[in-house]
Amino acid sequence: MENFFPPPNPLSDDNSLLEMTTDININEELNQDTGLTGEAASPAPSGTTDESENAEPIASSTVFHSSFNVEEGYPDILLVSVDHVVFHVHQHRLLQSSQNNFAGTFPLILLPIPSITPLVTFPAHSDVLNITLHVIYNIPFRLLQPTLEAMLASIPVLKAFGIPLSEHVIPSKPLFQSILSFMPLRPMDVFISAAESNIEELAVSSSSYLLSFDLAAISDPMAERMGPIYLKRLFLLHSYRLNVLKTLCFEPPKQHTPTLTCCFEDQQALTRAWNLACSAFAWEGTPDLPVGIIRTTLYSLATGVACPECKASLDGRVKEVVRDWSMTKRTI
Repeated sequence: MENFFPPPNPLSDDNSLLEMTTDININEELNQDTGLTGEAASPAPSGTTDESENAEPIASSTVFHSSFNVEEGYPDILLVSVDHVVFHVHQHRLLQSSQNNFAGTFPLILLPIPSITPLVTFPAHSDVLNITLHVIYNIPFRLLQPTLEAMLASIPVLKAFGIPLSEHVIPSKPLFQSILSFMPLRPMDVFISAAESNIEELAVSSSSYLLSFDLAAISDPMAERMGPIYLKRLFLLHSYRLNVLKTLCFEPPKQHTPTLTCCFEDQQALTRAWNLACSAFAWEGTPDLPVGIIRTTLYSLATGVACPECKASLDGRVKEVVRDWSMTKRTI
C-alpha cells in the first residue's frame, strides 16, 4: 500500500500551499453554536496570478509543523485558523479524540498523492486552535503561555468538536492547571465559563475565590451564562457561611462560679463585650471574613479582665470559634 502521508515540509512555500491543497469549510452552523466566526480559505484558481499575489500571508505553527511526527506518522491534514495560521495534524488523532467526528468534518478521503493534503478552515483564532490541539495531543503548556481569554474560549470549541471535557479539563491536565493559575485574579470569569460548560471541578475550585465577590454585582447576562443551578449554589455558599458565622458568635465564653474577686456582674461585663463584638461580625461580616480579624477582635476583649478563670474561658472560646470558622466549607 502506498504511503498517504506527505514527506517532511512539503509546503515550505506559501503560494504552493494555496495551489497544492484541497479546501474544505467546516459547517457554518458550528460557528453559530460556538459563537465563533470562520473565514473560507479557498485555493487560488489556476492562472489567476493577481489573486494569488493579493492573498493573505499564511504562517505555520511552530509546534504543529509539516514535520510534526507522532505515532501516526507525519501529518495528513491541514487546519487553517481564521487569522491564516496553518496547523499540520493527523486525521486519525482528531477522530480518536472526538465523539462526533470533529463536528462531522472527518473522515476525509486521503488521496494517494503525497503533494496533495486536504485543508480545512477552522472557525477560530490561531490562539484558540493552538490550545485545542495541545489538549487533543496532550502536550504540556509550558512553552505556550496562553491568555485566560484564549483558554476559556477553547472550552466551547472543544465541546463543539466532540472532545470530552470530562477527560481533558480536569486537575491532572494542562488546560485545567493553566486556568487555575488565573483564578485568584479572574475567579468570576473562570466560574462562569465552568458553569456554562458544566465543568464541576473547575467551578468548585474557582468558587473558593468568590467569597469576597459582591453577588449583587452579577448582571443578567452573567447569570444567564452561569445558569440557575450554579448561580443558586454560589448564593447558597455565601448564605451558609454567613449563617455559620452568626451561629459561632452566638455563644459567649462560659461563666464560672462567682468568687470574691470576680462576681456575677463582672462576668456579665465580659459577656456584653463579647456580644457587642460578635454583633458586628453578624451584621457586617462577609463570607470571606479573615480568621485573623476574628482572633484579634475577640482576644482584645481580655483587656481589663483581671480574673484568670475569665481569661481562660475567653481564650478557649476564641480558639473554638477560630477553629470552626477555619473548617467551614469554602466551595460550592
